[in-house]
Amino acid sequence: IGTTAIQGSEYNIPRISLSPKKLANKIKNLKNDIVIVFGREGDGLTNEEIKLCDIIVTIPSSKKYLTMNISHSVSIILYELFKTKYQNNITLASKKEKEMLLKEINGAINKIAFPTKEKKQTQKMVWKKVLNKSFLTKREIFALFGFFKKLK
Repeated sequence: IGTTAIQGSEYNIPRISLSPKKLANKIKNLKNDIVIVFGREGDGLTNEEIKLCDIIVTIPSSKKYLTMNISHSVSIILYELFKTKYQNNITLASKKEKEMLLKEINGAINKIAFPTKEKKQTQKMVWKKVLNKSFLTKREIFALFGFFKKLK
């Protein structure tokens, strides 16, 4: 896998590239070893070196300054590879599960005496926002179900 800041076009076929995220998704299930070739900081990989690569990857960057420091490039590419490989180990809670938990929370809120109706509505709104912004795992949401059921 070669890296380049200079993207190809339909006429520069050797430099037609993938983004780091697309690369990570493409190779995430490979069992073989891969090699990622980074070019020299001054002038990158040559056209001859690019032609030796099976896949080319380009990190999207500013049109004013296409090239990146090599340490930054390595970090971004390795991050995308790592993220894709390990994101599948954890299952996030579904929207339906969050809605079911919110129903439990609202039930608990309804049993609490608040000084005003508005304060109760504020609590419901805050919990809804917290749940919608969160990336709860299935395990975490089931733990919260258990907690709020015990409040009944």
